[in-house]
Amino acid sequence: MPTPAPASEDLSASRPIQKPTGVPGPVPGQGEW
Repeated sequence: MPTPAPASEDLSASRPIQKPTGVPGPVPGQGEW
């Protein structure tokens, strides 16, 4: 079972999803994630 494969994809998918969520937010820390 590829542990690093699914983990890398999960991070990549979470990154773009959280990016737009943090963009509208006034928190620069959340937007940078």
